[in-house]
Amino acid sequence: MDYRQFYDKEYYDAYATAEGTVSYQNNPSLQEFYQHFADKVVEDFHPNTFLDIGCAMGWLVAALRDRGVNAYGIDVSSYAIGQVREDIRPYCRAQSALEDLPDDFPKRYDMVSCIEMIEHLEEPDGLALIKKMCSYTDTLLLSSTPDAKDEPTHLNVQQPEYWVKHFAPYQFLHKLDYDPSYISPQALCFYRADQKQMDDLVEDYEKYCRLTRKNITDRYDQLLREKDLLISNLENSVASLNDDKNKNEILISNLENSVGALNDAKSKNEAALERLNGTLDDMQNQLRALIADRDHKQSLYQEVLDSKWWKLTKPGRWAVTKCKNVLRRIPLVPKLVNGLRLFRQTGFSGIAKKIKAKRILRRYIPKNSLSIGKFLSAETAVKQLETPFDKEVKISILVPLYNTPPVFLREMIDSCVNQTYRNWELCLADASDSDDGKTGAICAQYTARDSRIRYQKLSENKGISHNTNAAIEMATGDYISLLDHDDLLHPAALFEVRKAIDQGADFIYTDELTFASSVDDVTVVHLKPDFAIDNLRSNNYICHLSTFRRTLLDQAGWFNPECDGSQDYDIILRLTEKAEKIVHVPKILYYWRNHAKSVASDISAKPYCITAAKKALSDHLNRVGIRGEVSLIENMPSFYRIAYKLTCKPLVSIIIPTKDHIEDLDKCLQSIFRKTTYPNYEIIVVENNSTSSSTFDYYKTLEKYEHVQVVTWEGRFNYSAINNFGVTFAKGEYYLLLNNDVEIITPKWIEEMLMYAQRSEVGAVGAKLYYPDNTIQHAGLGIGLLTLAGHLHRGFPRNHPGYMGRLSYAQDLSGVTAACMMVKKSVFEQVGGFDKKLAVAFNDVDLCLKIRQAGYLICFTPFAELYHYESKSRGNDMNPEHYGRFKSEVNYFQKKWKPALQHNDPYLNPNFDYDKEDFTIKTIAYHE
Repeated sequence: MDYRQFYDKEYYDAYATAEGTVSYQNNPSLQEFYQHFADKVVEDFHPNTFLDIGCAMGWLVAALRDRGVNAYGIDVSSYAIGQVREDIRPYCRAQSALEDLPDDFPKRYDMVSCIEMIEHLEEPDGLALIKKMCSYTDTLLLSSTPDAKDEPTHLNVQQPEYWVKHFAPYQFLHKLDYDPSYISPQALCFYRADQKQMDDLVEDYEKYCRLTRKNITDRYDQLLREKDLLISNLENSVASLNDDKNKNEILISNLENSVGALNDAKSKNEAALERLNGTLDDMQNQLRALIADRDHKQSLYQEVLDSKWWKLTKPGRWAVTKCKNVLRRIPLVPKLVNGLRLFRQTGFSGIAKKIKAKRILRRYIPKNSLSIGKFLSAETAVKQLETPFDKEVKISILVPLYNTPPVFLREMIDSCVNQTYRNWELCLADASDSDDGKTGAICAQYTARDSRIRYQKLSENKGISHNTNAAIEMATGDYISLLDHDDLLHPAALFEVRKAIDQGADFIYTDELTFASSVDDVTVVHLKPDFAIDNLRSNNYICHLSTFRRTLLDQAGWFNPECDGSQDYDIILRLTEKAEKIVHVPKILYYWRNHAKSVASDISAKPYCITAAKKALSDHLNRVGIRGEVSLIENMPSFYRIAYKLTCKPLVSIIIPTKDHIEDLDKCLQSIFRKTTYPNYEIIVVENNSTSSSTFDYYKTLEKYEHVQVVTWEGRFNYSAINNFGVTFAKGEYYLLLNNDVEIITPKWIEEMLMYAQRSEVGAVGAKLYYPDNTIQHAGLGIGLLTLAGHLHRGFPRNHPGYMGRLSYAQDLSGVTAACMMVKKSVFEQVGGFDKKLAVAFNDVDLCLKIRQAGYLICFTPFAELYHYESKSRGNDMNPEHYGRFKSEVNYFQKKWKPALQHNDPYLNPNFDYDKEDFTIKTIAYHE
């Protein structure tokens, strides 16, 4: 990115500060600040040389020079450097901090500063700057605002711990015993550490943890004393006001609130202590393992270096390397090596078949700028070229051209020429206005050689939608495929689309990848789910390659110029609304080129695209009769959130099975009482075989809540039977199944789930659950993962966007956990509720599969968040006393859902590794 464009005179005349905008140049307080800054640097560090990165108008450089320090500065703003004091100008230069320092500047400094500058860089550039700064010095002062995210030039606002983390790989540590708050509250001082300092850091960390635990314990004891004192005072007050009933009720209410707050504080302190202990143990183990591994590798390395064999073979190693380098420059050598490898694998017959296939292939497809061999073998290509189809179907590939670079244009057209399905036409609508006729000349060469390629020069550029509509007017095919002018098709793309057409599809889409300089330089692999309407309403996950019946396009309408920038999103929404059969081909058949002018590089740099996408979504909601407000998900360009309007506020019945563990239950209930904003709910606590008298004493305290009731299940523990029993007492239209070991985070958690559950096509809705350490416990279930079912993204950090953003937006899935699941009463009854044969394990997965089998959607929303303390009250299935039951339920589930487990989860992708829950990609290679 060219950062120079942002920092002109206008920027400095309205310089943003915490107190508002000021003139940078005429601000006495800023000048005083740099004078004080210079005094502290000289007093505390006594540097001889100093470099100020992002020096602006050079005030710090001037102040240090005035104090005898050889100070230098660089800044990206030519305007700012132009205002530097005349005698200081030789020491301040206008250049990017990412470039090498000027030749006449020192290359090492006693100290470097970077004050409120690094957040103005995009994250990759910021990390590159850290590396550069660490090469300049051993001592560094850094200040970066952690919260001013609304400032337009702030591109990477982070908390201090982020910077500490990224300096650490270069042996730079946060100097904890130095206070740079004279710069800013968030300022940090870094120093280059040696091994002894690293060891001292571990000792300091242990000391810090010990003191922190003591502080927490002391605070906890203090809170208990305050609680006892408060209870005593309130009891005395209640006794003295027995004659005034209303005042008594007010005081009792205050007492309950105070006790709740104290208990909440206690729980949070205990959780914090537990997390700290766990983190400490993990870090100790990791440190020991790293030290042992380092010592072992150093020992092995030194043994090799010291060995006689290594010293004696040095000339030979040098000679072998030289020979390899020479052989690589001979064109025939790589081919000879590949030929020998093929001979070892297949013999002469294999080589003969390969040569024959290549000769046949060349009769169909002449050699061009793209090698088919990069994508699939000659044998496979010939087989596809000679595959007969029962019906003639022509596919029209639409490509609006606009100042297309010649290399990109030739590769795009050649990718069409290379198709192994031959009944296609390429419709090129050219709106170029500044390429001196190069585009037309290249296209003329191709149209002369291949009658399937059609070209039309448009009189003017009316925008992408008008230009694409012009290409539609040229098309004579039965189906339409969309291709961008700088992208590529896999040679088998249309062949796979044609096979899908034989399945009756009127809308087909494929997987895709994004590449940079060449198709081997892959930057993003997008493996997509089958059609999922809530995914599509959150982002245009379908995108490329999209193919659809021409009659479907005429019915839905052509491209809308009002949605230019997100015109594909708009038309995909309109087409899928009317399509009768949508088929997803789970193969990478489209190659999206990532270059400086493409949307693939950074959609946030083209805000009109986001505006157009929001309009496309709003228009879609209006067409299908759904009321909702579209907004952009924070920090997620091109991902959208729809706040659906609640059609009414029906009664929601929350079902909570429990046994003892009243601390967990109380935390759960109190979080519901304190945080829930939805007004119309009831709670049914299902008691099951508790043994502690304190549990039943606690139940009595719940009698004061009119919307809470406790019912008793007297049978042995069976989660399915207990919930089926509990719902018989429910009066609501919706059941909200909830574990007793969860804690509400989102006040509007019920509204967020209900807005999806109210839709007629939705059967159940799940929420986003976190472990106490703020990692993902649940963000939906994948069927077939880990053999049966797994938790998608389990263990990811709370704020991680997930694979292709899937932790950040609402979507359709095959299942969600019943630890927090909303389900329609009518749907629950229709599918027969929970299966009692699944007493503990997989009962929620079974329920979701029954709901899906009945034709309903399962939705997951990340906007309803809870903590989940993971089955504290039940125990571990791997204990010997439970394992027999668990194994029996696994066998029953596998037998019941054998067909579903044999097929890939439609909301995942067959190219993921199903032995993992983290969306690890198993393969991107093409296979028939």
